[in-house]
Order: sequence, then structure tokens, then C-alpha cells
Amino acid sequence: MEITLTPDYCCGGGHCGPMPGYFYECPHCGTETQARTGFELEEGDELKCCLCKESIKAIKKKSNFKFEFSLD
Repeated sequence: MEITLTPDYCCGGGHCGPMPGYFYECPHCGTETQARTGFELEEGDELKCCLCKESIKAIKKKSNFKFEFSLD
């Protein structure tokens, strides 16, 4: 499943790190949600929905914010 992520730079105050997370539509619950990472997403990393707590795993990076995910 291909998902385009929207980066979440938080408040911009610098205390969250350079890229604290991403917004995306969770394929499990169908809701726009966010996942906090603290780092840039790479292949093999997981995002966990803050609402339903289900995870998706990035299996292939297609561009900076577009990944192919597997449902875990």
C-alpha cells in the first residue's frame, strides 16, 4: 500500500528535533492521524497510529514523503 506522508515539524521551537513525526491517513482506522518519530522515516521503520495504536511498516521509499507500507 502506497501512502504519501505529510511532515510534522511541530512548533518550530527546536526542542522536538528536526522532524518529530508525520501526518497520514491510517489504513486501519481510516482517520487522519500522526505518528511521532523524532527522525526521518527510512525503509524498515514503523509508524504507529496514535488513535487505534496499529502499525504500518515502510518497506520501500519512493520519494522523500512517499512510501510503500505493509500492514502489521
